[in-house]
Amino acid sequence: MAKNSAGSDPMRRASKFLSLVLRHDPGAAGVQLDEKGWPDIGELLAGMATAGMPLSSAELERIVAEDSKSRYALANGRIRANQGHSLDVDLGLSAVAPPPVLSTGPRAGSSTPSSLPGSTRATGNTCTCLRSGRRR
Repeated sequence: MAKNSAGSDPMRRASKFLSLVLRHDPGAAGVQLDEKGWPDIGELLAGMATAGMPLSSAELERIVAEDSKSRYALANGRIRANQGHSLDVDLGLSAVAPPPVLSTGPRAGSSTPSSLPGSTRATGNTCTCLRSGRRR
């Protein structure tokens, strides 16, 4: 895919549109997701092209393979988003209770302990990362 005159990266635009379709609005590409969030890849690619966001199978596979957050899954000619749906889909995940103590830690590669001012420790369902997250 070549860059457009606006200079934006078309693969990034396609990835964002793919995320929109699979997580929030399948109608944007004229596709339907099954109850577990899977559309057929052929229908998805055709719908994306119709919506003005053409993408080849190879480009789709590249987006999935290069996604640093593993947002997508491919299986049996289908694709789905792994998380972040605003739609009601069954990802086949079971609910688990949170651990009794939740705490934050230092960022990867940091030698700074999480006992700095602003770091907190809590129990139960209390969110412990609000102040830590605001620092970042």
